[in-house]
Amino acid sequence: MQSQNSLSFKADKDKINAKMSRAGFFTLLSSDEKFSSAEVLKTYRKKDGIEKNFYQIKNNLDFKRLKTHSKKTTQGKTFTGFVALILRLYLSKKFENHENLKKLTVDKIQRELKKIF
Repeated sequence: MQSQNSLSFKADKDKINAKMSRAGFFTLLSSDEKFSSAEVLKTYRKKDGIEKNFYQIKNNLDFKRLKTHSKKTTQGKTFTGFVALILRLYLSKKFENHENLKKLTVDKIQRELKKIF
């Protein structure tokens, strides 16, 4: 006799196999034989972080296009974007180490700071 509160589970092998057949694989290659597979993966993950930071500059910091009229203005805008990215990363690292605030995104942190200033 089965109680009313019991819960059962049965794996749907067809659906699992269909999903697994679409699961991807990737290969990372290195020209330096002294790197272990863990080191190659660590380097790749750092590259991903750098790409995400450029995405932050381009999109979240409103740095979409360099619509400037001179080389000096372009350099100034690039430098300003770089400093803004450094500040953004600094904020996220500071809040990441704080127990009550580490759940906040950088955007939420910026909104809170705007209330103060």
